[in-house]
Formats: sequence, C-alpha cells, structure tokens
Amino acid sequence: MSIITNILFWISTGMLLPVIILLLISFIFSLISLGELYGGFMQRLKNRKKLAILEKNIRENGLKVIYDNEILKTDSTFTDSLNKMLEFKFNKTITEKLLNDFLSSKDRNIGKSVILTRTGPMLGLMGTLIPMGPALTGLASGDVASMASNMQVAFATTVVGIFTGGCGFISSFLSERWYKEDYDFLEYIAETAFIENKNEVLNEKK
Repeated sequence: MSIITNILFWISTGMLLPVIILLLISFIFSLISLGELYGGFMQRLKNRKKLAILEKNIRENGLKVIYDNEILKTDSTFTDSLNKMLEFKFNKTITEKLLNDFLSSKDRNIGKSVILTRTGPMLGLMGTLIPMGPALTGLASGDVASMASNMQVAFATTVVGIFTGGCGFISSFLSERWYKEDYDFLEYIAETAFIENKNEVLNEKK
C-alpha cells in the first residue's frame, strides 16, 4: 500500500511544474483577453451613437441610408458581415449563411474566454493542493522553511488561478452580450432588406 501511495505522491508532485507553467500561460492569455476587451469596448463606445442614428434612419428612410455609411469603414466582425450582405444585395440564402457564420465566429471567439474561466480556477486548485503534501511533511518533520515555501506556492497559484478565471468570465460575459447586440442589429437589417426586396418585386409585377 505504501508503494502505491508513494507513486501517487511522486506523480502529484511531478505535476506541479507543468501546472505552474500552464497557469502562467493562462495568466498571459487573460491579460491579452482584457486588452482585447478594452479595445472592443472603446470601439463600441465610438460607434454606439452612429449605430443608433443609423437604426433611426433605416426606420424612417429604408436601407438606402446604409450605403456609403461611415460605420461600414470600421473594422469588426459586424461590419465585415454587413459589407458582405451589401455586396450580395441581401440575397436571402447568402444573408442567412452570413448570419450563421457570424454566430460561428462568436462561438470561436468567446470559446477562448470560456476556457480561461474553467481552466484558471482548476489549475489554481491543483497548484494549491499539490504543494500541501510537502508542506505537511515539512511541518511534521519540523522543517518550517520548507513548509513556508510550499505554502507560498499554494497561495500564489490560488490567487493567479482565480484572477485568470475572473478575467475569462468577464470577457466571455461582455463579449456574449456585445455579439448578441450586433447579431440582433444584423438580423433587423436583413429582415428589413427582405421586406424591401419583396415590395420591389410586387411593384414590378404591378
């Protein structure tokens, strides 16, 4: 029995370094996600009033106000999809495909943050529990310095893991909300275009 427990102890102790490396990589990605989140927030802040005015103009004057609108010159997944819709003149099949592609793009981008949300605390917990064994051994043998060193690692990995998970959660939550707003607006434009195209066909028949 002691052999099995020793093997398990060696395995768990050997996993500490890979866990710390993965935790540091996750921490770097969490900082990158925060930077991207800030950039996206500033971009939306600039375009919020423009989109509100555009939506009002569409309701009053139809889709003709979209063409050559300055919002189309901004660089984002939203404007890329809208430009392609305009390029294909709101062909129903292509427009629906573009809307589905937009949702797929959302899932891919938010997926990174979701992974951080789940793996950050998991790695932090592993980094907390693994050094506890050597720390307890040091406490039992009276080696206070070894116990303190292992406890320091345990607390540090906990903090980094929680921070990483928190960044992932905030990023995924806000990104999900923003993508939904963009998708709803694209869907609104597409439905408006379908109605206008249908009315044009009816007028031509008359």
